[in-house]
Amino acid sequence: MKLREIFKLLWFWIFIFLQSLRAAAAEWNPVIEGRWEVESVHLNADAEWTPSYGWNDPRLVGRLFVFKKDKVWTDAPENRSCTGINIQTSETKLRDLISSSMSGFGNPATNATEKNYKIDIPGSTIVDAIRVFCGTQPWQGGLGVSDKTSGAWMFSPSPERLMLRWYGETILTLKRVRENAKPNPSFNCDKAKSQVEMEICSSYELSSFDKSVAASFSQLIKQMKSVGDATDDAIRKQREWLSKRNLCDKDAACILDAMKEQLIKLDGVSRN
Repeated sequence: MKLREIFKLLWFWIFIFLQSLRAAAAEWNPVIEGRWEVESVHLNADAEWTPSYGWNDPRLVGRLFVFKKDKVWTDAPENRSCTGINIQTSETKLRDLISSSMSGFGNPATNATEKNYKIDIPGSTIVDAIRVFCGTQPWQGGLGVSDKTSGAWMFSPSPERLMLRWYGETILTLKRVRENAKPNPSFNCDKAKSQVEMEICSSYELSSFDKSVAASFSQLIKQMKSVGDATDDAIRKQREWLSKRNLCDKDAACILDAMKEQLIKLDGVSRN
């Protein structure tokens, strides 16, 4: 066989190999298929910076994520549309996954690990790191610093859980939401009387936001009491907001917008 023919044959098999890698990278990973809800929010407990999110922040806990072959969606604050969805899955050690993507801390800089995030999984554990791409761009590509891997990643520590890299240098624990899951707001739906309460009780998303607003307000009152601040004004403003929200009646979009705005407002008050 002539040398030229050998090179042609070699390049042919290289092309076939690259095409197979490309197909494997684009193959859907059924592990992430379905609807998920944020169960907890992990921060780097040893970082010096002021975080944009707190541990188990009500703005994130309860938020929904949907991963399907033709749809990637979330009602978290940093929602981004995604078209041309494809998946890349690669094996790596958990510690390497975190240290290669999350910001370092300290002086001199130290790489973050699973221990800093209070993740009770050994760093030596081999995980399937799943990355979603929108066309050629990583989903949530704004995540990451210049010398770290950009975009969100996920891995599944168990069949009913995902861990997701998110904004504010957070790692979220997501739990699977079954198709027949019932709404579970901060109040008893059996005693719902107003149109707004009944609308909330008919929607898993609205009920989750209702719980988030209630949790955020409860945290604010607890925080104010801990430093000796009066709570009368905060309670009055929350009641006023409830009255305004109730004007939404059966308008689900109005109710949702009202609760999103209140979450932002309550967080702002707690930081001042």
